[in-house]
Amino acid sequence: MTSCRKIWHKCRFLLGILAALSWGSALAQQKSVYIIPFVNQNHDKTSQYLSVSIPEALLGALKQTGRFRLVNPLSLLGQEVHDELFYQDLLEPTFHENEAVRRAGLVGANIVVIGLFVTQGERVQIQAKALESTTAKILVSRTTTAVLDNSIFDVIERLAQAMSQDMVRQAPKARAGALAEEDSEEIVRKKALFGNYQFHLLGQGFLPQGKPRPFLQTGYGGVMDFQLSVWKRWLRPYLGLSATHFLGKKSVETMWLYEVSLGLSYRFVLLFDDFFLRALCLTPFVAGGNSFGTIQRLEIEPKSHNYHLPHIKGGMLFDFLFTQRISLALGISISYIIEERTPLWGPTLWTGLGYRL
Repeated sequence: MTSCRKIWHKCRFLLGILAALSWGSALAQQKSVYIIPFVNQNHDKTSQYLSVSIPEALLGALKQTGRFRLVNPLSLLGQEVHDELFYQDLLEPTFHENEAVRRAGLVGANIVVIGLFVTQGERVQIQAKALESTTAKILVSRTTTAVLDNSIFDVIERLAQAMSQDMVRQAPKARAGALAEEDSEEIVRKKALFGNYQFHLLGQGFLPQGKPRPFLQTGYGGVMDFQLSVWKRWLRPYLGLSATHFLGKKSVETMWLYEVSLGLSYRFVLLFDDFFLRALCLTPFVAGGNSFGTIQRLEIEPKSHNYHLPHIKGGMLFDFLFTQRISLALGISISYIIEERTPLWGPTLWTGLGYRL
């Protein structure tokens, strides 16, 4: 009797292992799906709720099938490491297939669902598509129309059920080791940290102050800077390169000033619910580095003088984002070139373009 009980316990243990392996295999075969809010094609404010209501119905229907993992970037918004503009891009409605596939790649989803709706009087037409993220192949596409009254929710539910069943039949088998939702979220975090940067190309005007002021006119030149998110949201290394040309007064003919600056910046983001201005980024920074260049003198020998001096600077950049990537950039900074007898300092005004990823 004791021997039979031992055999039974061993069999039960083996059955448990087999069940766990079977469950793990089934889990690995689940496809990860990312649903983007639907596009309100004619910007009808009275039906704007459909932009979220339709994806919510699809989420529920797909979850009921038990065949999909649902990728939800919103679950990361409370994390310490995030970037508002990064998530705004992910969550903004789009019906462009290439853009949808790009976003699916960011969150590690196998399938991305997009859609739009168009209102015409009291009726609305809804179109939904499911795309394979690696090939942009259309797996499922459905269109329906409805009346904008209480029955719209029944129509949305039927559309969601039909889409989910079609996706179960049409979606390709996931590759071995498909990303779990937690893995996808980890990819999002890494993209927000290491893939999100700012780049500026600016023209500048330098107003010289201090003892060299009587010898130099206002200088004009260009600035290029680069900021990268690293480890913490507030820790953003700043790299700046600039070149400025001054015309001289009195004994100075011309002067070239080159600066290489390294420092830290912090980006504040103000999001706008506006079709014209998407966001305003405020980026204060502090930096220091090396200043070098050449001074051409009129009367003093030798006429050409090279110099290498340390400097410190600080300022603020204003990025007005009218598109997802490109901004109109304005800025102001104060530079101080450290020299014992004739320190040069002054405000610098910037204007140009910014780019972010």
